[in-house]
Amino acid sequence: MTESRPRETSPLLEIRDLSVSYRGRDDGRPRRVLDEVSLEIGRGEIFGLVGESGSGKSTLANSIVRLLPEGVEVSGGPMRFDGADVMGMTERALRNYRATEISFVHQNPTAALDPSMTIRRQLEETVAIQRGLGRRLDRDAVLDGLREVSFPDPRVILGRYPHQLSGGQQQRVCIAMALLSRPKLLVLDEPTSGLDVSVQSDILRLLYRMRRQHDLSMLYISHDLSTVRKLTSRVGILYEGRLVEQNDTEQIFLRPQHPYTRALLACIPDAGAHKSTVRLKTISSQGTPVETTTVPQIAPASDERILEAHEIGKRFGRTVAVRGVDLFLRRGEVLGIVGESGSGKSTLARLLTGLSTPDSGSVHLDGERLAPQVAKRTLAQRRMMQMVFQRPDTTLNPVLTVSRTLSRSVARLRGNRSPAQLLEEVRLGVECLAQLPGQLSGGMRQRVAIARALAGDAEILICDEATSALDPSIQASILNQIVDLSRERQTAIVFISHDLDAVRYVSDRVMVMYQGEVVERGEVEAVLDAPQHEYTRRLIASSSASVA
Repeated sequence: MTESRPRETSPLLEIRDLSVSYRGRDDGRPRRVLDEVSLEIGRGEIFGLVGESGSGKSTLANSIVRLLPEGVEVSGGPMRFDGADVMGMTERALRNYRATEISFVHQNPTAALDPSMTIRRQLEETVAIQRGLGRRLDRDAVLDGLREVSFPDPRVILGRYPHQLSGGQQQRVCIAMALLSRPKLLVLDEPTSGLDVSVQSDILRLLYRMRRQHDLSMLYISHDLSTVRKLTSRVGILYEGRLVEQNDTEQIFLRPQHPYTRALLACIPDAGAHKSTVRLKTISSQGTPVETTTVPQIAPASDERILEAHEIGKRFGRTVAVRGVDLFLRRGEVLGIVGESGSGKSTLARLLTGLSTPDSGSVHLDGERLAPQVAKRTLAQRRMMQMVFQRPDTTLNPVLTVSRTLSRSVARLRGNRSPAQLLEEVRLGVECLAQLPGQLSGGMRQRVAIARALAGDAEILICDEATSALDPSIQASILNQIVDLSRERQTAIVFISHDLDAVRYVSDRVMVMYQGEVVERGEVEAVLDAPQHEYTRRLIASSSASVA
């Protein structure tokens, strides 16, 4: 965590009693999204804003630069930036304020960067905007910007397109672009969500260094409480549009005062937490912890191996994605797979399920060798092994009701259970059957995706980052769901994730992948508590490292 800094009497940003309401879609009545929010951000301070989806975090960020949709009702006290009244700015002053005083770094760098333009051209356009506003930037500003965010050879990066960069490199380009205007405030909206722990650690250290070098203020918006704790000096907790608690970061984490804050913290797997000793809490509709009085007994995994892979490999052009991987999975067992982006985790998942064709090796189900391609596997084989992807938003048809989605899967896989029974399996009520995916929360959509995977009575689930983009309480409910499936149905599960605490909580064994190979494997406690391979030690160190 950053060191405590005395806040000056004149904060950089001051918001008093801000309320924002949207017109309702159905009855036209206003729906309040922010309710009398007040906060201050000091000069050189990193302020964390924590809240789950729908709490109003993005609306608050957009309010700071007055980028809200037409018809939105804004009320409340003053909003001042460096002493200037933001709400009273003329259009000309507002354009200059947006371009030079505040910069944004968003969650998805792939969406923020133009895929048809080189990095050089995108950065030069930013420089041109600044020059058009009368800002003095020399020819070397672009190169200097990339050097500042730790690119050792920026000239090489300038000639590349976004798709030729890793996720971490793309995010660093976005940070460099945001810093070209030398802003006073950097607004970071989930900037590390979806990044693996080592890249995430690099980004956090970079932000910390930028704050110190430029006395830069930051508004760090995230649902990832571990990164908030590492980076920020103060935190505000946003719940249903209200800032229910704000305090120094350590006070929030060690002595939370509001019931919702306590509930939010209770959802996170503690370092060392395992399903055999604890069950994660979730959050009720009233914003309080849902208590679990007992931990269900774990039915020991069978000794029977239901899935095996032998010397499986895959190459894309000259790049080796997976090299000679062996694995086995027993009934009722959860096998965790960890590794940074590009390590081969997702490619391995696609090879197991037949969505990609291996160049070498074989996959066996119940002792029988599978065809490399899913289309050539028998219906019984396809029914037995199903995949749950990271984002249900992109895998569920938005125009089909839950009932229709599940009915189609049951028919295709010739399952024996009704959509209502499948929803009961994943702890959802029958009222969801008539709803479209867009009418459900993120966690409910992921539960529907799991129910669809179970439509053919699947005995194996391959979960590829199935919880990485979810809010804490939703993630907790899905992790508990995975544990329940392995315990109650003896479902065998491959759980792929960059979240080491989540992997430790649900898994019985773990495999560590690096550059397409398995470098370490074993019982989850043995690997994560006493790693033998240097890469595993580095991965674990990144997850707990300070940014200072």
